[in-house]
Amino acid sequence: MNNENNTAAQQTNADPAVNGESKQGRTFTQEEVNQIVSNRLAQERAKGEPTEAEKRESELAAREAALACREYISQKSYPRELLDILPTSDAEAFQTAVEKLIKAFPSIVAHPTGVTVNTGGEHGSGMGTSVDDRIAAAFARKG
Repeated sequence: MNNENNTAAQQTNADPAVNGESKQGRTFTQEEVNQIVSNRLAQERAKGEPTEAEKRESELAAREAALACREYISQKSYPRELLDILPTSDAEAFQTAVEKLIKAFPSIVAHPTGVTVNTGGEHGSGMGTSVDDRIAAAFARKG
């Protein structure tokens, strides 16, 4: 208990204002403080924001990657909808994802749009419908 009192007394005596030993320093006006704070905030904000050249460079890289993805889809005759579904910011990652998707779901490219599926009904009974009709029926509002 006595040690705690001595420690507290030493800490309060260590403060120069309490001991009467005030250091002479510059006193800032409110305008100067505001200016200093504004400058430091501007510096911190500038650190996190890319420059105009960096922004243009990243936009150009994104466009090039999207174009490479579009060319890849066209060359392989894959559905263009993959461009809307998968991110195109990295062409290599896009190609890898497309290949994995095609490998997992080969029916994506096996049946072109407009193929008629025979559901076992008699000819002319309306049972044979196209894939597009079946998809539209599945997503049609009920009620």
